[in-house]
Amino acid sequence: MWKVVLSCALLVVAACVLAQDKPCHELQTCADCLAESKNYCGWCHMNVLYKNQTIGTKCVDIRDEWTCPSVFDTYGCSQGYFCNYTTGQCSLAQAGSGQYGNYSSCMNHCFVTPDTYKCNTTSYECIKCKQGDPACGPKGQACANCEAPPGLFRCDRSDPKNPQCTACRPHDPHEKNCTDFHSACDNCQIPPPSPPSPPSPPSPPSPPSPPTPQKNYTCDTSTLQCVESSSGQPLVACNARCSNSTPADLVAMYRGIQAQTDYQPGEFAFNFTKDSVLIRQADGSKVHGKVYVENNMKIKLIDGPNAGHVLSIEFLSVDTGPETTAYALMVSKPDGSLSFSLPDAMQGKNGETVYFLSRCNSWKSKVCDFSPAFQALFRLLQRRVLSSSNRRMHLHRGNMPILSAFVKQEAIHMGVQDNAVGTDDPCNQFSDCSACIGAHEGDLRCGWCLGGNIIYNTTGKSPYKCAGYKEGVAPAFTCTKDFRTEDCSGYSCSWNDTTPKCYKSDDGQFPDEESCEQTCKPAQMAKCNVQSKQCEICSGSGCTQTMAQCQQTCDVPHAKCNLTTHQCIECDPGNDPDCIDTKGSCDEKCSQASTFGICDPTTGQCVQCNPADHEKGCVQNCNDTCTFGGYYGCNEADHTCVQGMGTMTLPQCVNECVPHNDTGRYGCDWSDPSAPKCVKDKGHLDQKDCERNCHAPDFAKCNFTTGQCIKCNSSDPDCRYTEAQCDVFCHKSAAQGVFRGIQINKGFTVGEWDFSFFSDGHVAFELHGTSVKYEATFNERGSASEGTSMVFTILEAPAGGPLDVSTGDILSGLFITDPGQNRIVNYMYLGLGKSGSAASTFDQAMTGGFEFVLTSCQDKAPCDFSSSALPE
Repeated sequence: MWKVVLSCALLVVAACVLAQDKPCHELQTCADCLAESKNYCGWCHMNVLYKNQTIGTKCVDIRDEWTCPSVFDTYGCSQGYFCNYTTGQCSLAQAGSGQYGNYSSCMNHCFVTPDTYKCNTTSYECIKCKQGDPACGPKGQACANCEAPPGLFRCDRSDPKNPQCTACRPHDPHEKNCTDFHSACDNCQIPPPSPPSPPSPPSPPSPPSPPTPQKNYTCDTSTLQCVESSSGQPLVACNARCSNSTPADLVAMYRGIQAQTDYQPGEFAFNFTKDSVLIRQADGSKVHGKVYVENNMKIKLIDGPNAGHVLSIEFLSVDTGPETTAYALMVSKPDGSLSFSLPDAMQGKNGETVYFLSRCNSWKSKVCDFSPAFQALFRLLQRRVLSSSNRRMHLHRGNMPILSAFVKQEAIHMGVQDNAVGTDDPCNQFSDCSACIGAHEGDLRCGWCLGGNIIYNTTGKSPYKCAGYKEGVAPAFTCTKDFRTEDCSGYSCSWNDTTPKCYKSDDGQFPDEESCEQTCKPAQMAKCNVQSKQCEICSGSGCTQTMAQCQQTCDVPHAKCNLTTHQCIECDPGNDPDCIDTKGSCDEKCSQASTFGICDPTTGQCVQCNPADHEKGCVQNCNDTCTFGGYYGCNEADHTCVQGMGTMTLPQCVNECVPHNDTGRYGCDWSDPSAPKCVKDKGHLDQKDCERNCHAPDFAKCNFTTGQCIKCNSSDPDCRYTEAQCDVFCHKSAAQGVFRGIQINKGFTVGEWDFSFFSDGHVAFELHGTSVKYEATFNERGSASEGTSMVFTILEAPAGGPLDVSTGDILSGLFITDPGQNRIVNYMYLGLGKSGSAASTFDQAMTGGFEFVLTSCQDKAPCDFSSSALPE
């Protein structure tokens, strides 16, 4: 292959030698224009228009002022699209040509040339023109006055073989049968038309047609297309079991772990595209496959050790978290069969492999993105190819398109789209057209892509509009439409108006009014049809979502919150009017409802309640206002004050409960309520009776591993509640045992993360295979607005580890646990802030902290993660 690349490179070098001394406008071909390495040249697929309104060439100098109305190339002669106006279809053009940058843009402007017409001034009929006919035009224009002139006419049959329609001379008594034009001339021909036949009697009505029999279809296994058959299934049912592509709802990027009995540790990733899949193994190797459906979903492997063999697979949706949706993926052994039972597959009944995978929720696309897990492969390949090419030949701009095309082609084969926005183009810093085209610092020259997108050869489609040249060289990009170095005028949209409109603007968002109006429209409103799970256009009351918002939630699992147990219960919005939340939003709301309570004045504690029951006193954040410490009553048996037994404060109780001894001289000094003490000469109690009750209330903290309250010292920051308060909320934490999973926050590290939560409140965690272990204490305190609060206090953090934490850091966050729908694993969604920056929501953990999707084996399930346990 490198011989071919080298030969191509030599051809490009030859073109460079011919072109290097010529200015851009003298270079007639795209190859010549882009061959020179430092001449500021770029290629427009149409002739440019200069500022003085003169028409220029296709090869232009970025330092001049012009507008390219079409595709603009800097690194290779891309193929645009052109319209065939006879057929109204777009086709791929030759390299360096084609007015439109993509097929859809071309088709938006490609129509069959409309018919033209002209007026037959003999018959005064409007007739359709043939191609090439003169004096033709649009029907409305050509035939607007195609009517017989005023006056009288007659048919002159003096020559029976050639009758003529002629105008009558006014007042000539010899001319007979004069009348209007159409009456006289329409039938002035040979032979005269036959008189019309009398109308036929109406036919009796036909009997109703019998109903069309339902067509049946079967799968043609050679083409994987449904074909009509005398037996089989309806077309919809057949299409669900016969297809040469990936089911549309499963096209996505997935990351996760293996979980069957003999699982291989590490992270696995699957990128399912329209009809193929890229599988990244735990060791980083990749395998490609062709996806199709024949009764069930299958993958035909096209490379790797099992190339040519077929895997049968089955997806099961098992849980929905705050940022991701979880799936169980069962995969057969090569050419093997599936048991289609998850418990059986976990035990490898037919040699299956089971993966527990996650994909980003569509409504969380702004904070959740798995593409970096696959972009790493693209960048590795790019470095490998370019490094290898440098060893083989001198690398210059002339052969960069060849190497770049090779890298891009291999990336397509990998199923990778590298969406990284980072580029080496200094023009990206300019965010408006005026600043962009005015950037002339040093050797920098920039242009604005008004009508399309900037697509870089190495990183793909970018969010930028400004791109250009540094020292005569551009960082290999294409503008798909309307690249400008002068004149930013165009059209903009008044998006904030109730009815957005296009208007002329000196700093336009669109190149012309037509393209503006295609986008500048009021948001289409829609509501979900809960029966069909489809969004339908709507208006009026109850129509509160845009089509985009509706599509994000209509066909996803729904649930409603039980505010007493704080668990979400699956529901069907088609049958339950209270079923209005998706599973993800329900988890958030349900966890936020955990502070509802009714204050008990005898204990100073809040009793949990459900606001849906409308009980009096059931308020949110009840503990914030309920009297702290509670009230006391006297135990007459031993004359001690007991919390929760009465209505007295502790000092009142001591004064009333303990019998006065007139010979005693001690009393309790409450000036420091946290440390009261018996003081001589302050009362009438003897010292023993005084000390029995002269003490602060006992405090306790919850041991979340046992679910029991333990006494504590006020110097402990977790010791914040009285024993009575602690007893109200203390429970056994769900964070116990061995968990395995992946990191999903922005900047995540690829790999399997293992967590071991211990009964003494410690947790150990590490990235599998690194032997770099972190240790921390954990407890469920904090102020999270979602889920349950969680705080990690780091005890051990290796230097240079994959997480940016240090010993002593306090990571405040939150977590949610869910048994899912699979009865095999429990899910934990764990979000942590960084030191000094707590995460009170999962979105905050995604963007500024750490977030993990973890799984643990359920009790009595065919699942065992003990081999991934970490030592304390």
